[in-house]
Amino acid sequence: MFDLTSDETRTLNLNMDGLNFGDTAIIIFDPKEFTRRVKTAVKRRKFSFQCSPVIYYDHEQYQGELSPFYKSKIYSPQNEVRFWIPNNSEEDLCFNIGNISDIAKLLPKEEISKLGYSRTPIYI
Repeated sequence: MFDLTSDETRTLNLNMDGLNFGDTAIIIFDPKEFTRRVKTAVKRRKFSFQCSPVIYYDHEQYQGELSPFYKSKIYSPQNEVRFWIPNNSEEDLCFNIGNISDIAKLLPKEEISKLGYSRTPIYI
């Protein structure tokens, strides 16, 4: 949740519990555009594509089928979104989505806690 009631810079207060995957992070500032670029690259190679937030379920109580978008609730701090590209071959898939420096920033993981935001009024 963002508080946009003032122009003062505020800390993002991100939950860092799920960030145990390395020493570098990519912050994507325009997820819709990132998803569009991935989808375009995947479709160009004639693969199907699905994107969805992960559904975290209680593995002790849940009964039913699972899809690639289900994950045990013990991982819920990851707050994950997944791309699913079915692949019937034994080969890894690689897709070139181009330069994303206009919509993303690469930074050391320890820098994430320093990120902030502010409201900038738009005058028409």
